[in-house]
Amino acid sequence: MKHSAYHFLLFCLVVALVTPITVHAFKLVPMSVKMAPSGRGATESFVVDNSGAKPIAVEMKVFVRSMTEDGEDVLTEEEDDFVVFPSQMIIMPGESQVVRLQWLGQQDPERELAYRLIAEQLPLNLDEEVIDGGRIYVLFRYVASVYIVPKRRLQADVKITDAYIEGGEVNQLVVFVKNEGTKHSILRDATLKLKSSTSSFELGTEQLPGLAGANILVGHSRKFILPAPVGSQAGSLDVELQYYGQ
Repeated sequence: MKHSAYHFLLFCLVVALVTPITVHAFKLVPMSVKMAPSGRGATESFVVDNSGAKPIAVEMKVFVRSMTEDGEDVLTEEEDDFVVFPSQMIIMPGESQVVRLQWLGQQDPERELAYRLIAEQLPLNLDEEVIDGGRIYVLFRYVASVYIVPKRRLQADVKITDAYIEGGEVNQLVVFVKNEGTKHSILRDATLKLKSSTSSFELGTEQLPGLAGANILVGHSRKFILPAPVGSQAGSLDVELQYYGQ
């Protein structure tokens, strides 16, 4: 019995030391903004709100936003074209901090420019003992979208560049799209009309997981792998894309 009690206490101690602790939640608003490249619209305000019971430390950084074919963000820190003030802050419980984001880059870019503003909570230990190799702190991170929108007329131009049914144990529909326009587009309520040499299909929004609602940045291509329609055969397709973009 003594050995059992000892092992139980040891187990409880290990769990206590590695149990994740959520540290002082915060909020960032808004989560998406469009800024002008010059004039009054070249400055935007964000609010960081500490809804927790203890002080928090937050750092703000801007990143150039690119995207892989699979839709994963590729971020490169931007240090010249923006000013973030303050970029680091300590916010007391129940209080908020206004953060100013100012554009200093091109005054009249030829197309929309995409960025991410990331607000990341930093470890803050004002009155607690640090335990090396002890508790794992789960910190919060918000990722906001920032678009620099020139005054010139902009237009998204999303096109299907390739589409086919890939044969296998389970057939898959593979669709490539590219935005050749000058602004990003979100494929809201997207539908596809497919036509092969032997058959045709029409797929609604609910049949296009991942594609419907996807964000296609300017100059970027995306690849979508979707369930193939029942009865479709491997081979190339003619595809018509319809959607309500922005």
